[in-house]
Amino acid sequence: MPGGLLFVATNFTFPMKIQQEITDVANHIPTPEAVKEGILDTSFAAYNDNNGQGDFAITYGKEGKVNNIVVSNITEPQALDIDHNSTNEFIITYSLDFPEYSHAPTLSWDDVYEFDITKEEFVLASANYPDYYKNTYIPA
Repeated sequence: MPGGLLFVATNFTFPMKIQQEITDVANHIPTPEAVKEGILDTSFAAYNDNNGQGDFAITYGKEGKVNNIVVSNITEPQALDIDHNSTNEFIITYSLDFPEYSHAPTLSWDDVYEFDITKEEFVLASANYPDYYKNTYIPA
């Protein structure tokens, strides 16, 4: 019959997993890539009160899943690979306030932190990086 539809009944059945794979291929849906372990991204959102503090968010991969953690009330960390191991350490700078010396330049101090994925927290690691302090604070 010209111009009509032809329906053919079959007894083929596919398990759901195979059917989904066939559908994904037919619809050009890419297979998701495995999530790598470690820090995937960071971002900082400053508060509106201009004190330099805000929320620091870390997106990281752990056990094949993407996780997020937010550290609040923190100055924006600087991400550096101090020891050249392809993992960033985080430098958090603190201003040292001496009100009795109001005309003196503001001094600051850096602490070095590592993000421990197992514990899902920042870990103070300044003692592990003496060369950072030597190169940053001691004049050559």
